[in-house]
Amino acid sequence: PFFASEFVQIIPLDVTIDPAGRLALSYLASPEDPQALQLFRFGDHGVWEALPTTIDEQRRVATAELSRFGTFVVGIDLTPPEIVVIETPGGFTAVTADAGSGVDPASVALTVDGEAVAATYDPVLGIVRPEEPIADGATVVVTVADTAGNVASLEATVEALPIEETSLSVDLTLPPVEEAPAAAEETPTATPAPGSAAAATPTPSVIFASSDDVSSGGSALTIILVLLVLAAAGGGGFYAYRRWGAQLRPGP
Repeated sequence: PFFASEFVQIIPLDVTIDPAGRLALSYLASPEDPQALQLFRFGDHGVWEALPTTIDEQRRVATAELSRFGTFVVGIDLTPPEIVVIETPGGFTAVTADAGSGVDPASVALTVDGEAVAATYDPVLGIVRPEEPIADGATVVVTVADTAGNVASLEATVEALPIEETSLSVDLTLPPVEEAPAAAEETPTATPAPGSAAAATPTPSVIFASSDDVSSGGSALTIILVLLVLAAAGGGGFYAYRRWGAQLRPGP
């Protein structure tokens, strides 16, 4: 809108006043028709909302009922909202926007071939849709107004985009079950004869001193891991472990 006064902010913002009070702001610039001036409040959707206003031309004061705190200004909005029609699959959609005082939701109207039909309006997105489908080739008129009273209308012929049919096939055949391979027969391990070289190979073992504590500090796990490595490497002989050194060494 065209602003005719300074901005006034009453805080804390968005506080509701009950009972409502009155706000009077003086304006500096005076248009050709001062009665077209209104008090505007910056609304929740980022647009200026016009308030029912009384204009005192002699004192140059605009007065309106104050039910919520916020940011206010005296101005005049002479620009109607914009309307764009969108062709959608199997239906009709219109989008409205107003950069001034904002679209008045109560003003949204829709007619089809001259007859009024019910429509829904999304104040956040500005989308207007009929509640029932509109036949292809019908003439639709969308009418909206802003809160300052500027009216806009748009006539369009419905040319709905065709709805593409999509087929979906599902294969419910289960894959064949593979048989598990037969277990291989284990070859028995021969026991080395007494006195042979294999029987004489020493087996790794652990010798603990009387002061050792095998249950503290996780030392037992370290011993097991080292023994596994030694056994895998073919190491033999005796090994001793002492708690204070935390080292594995060849035994005596």
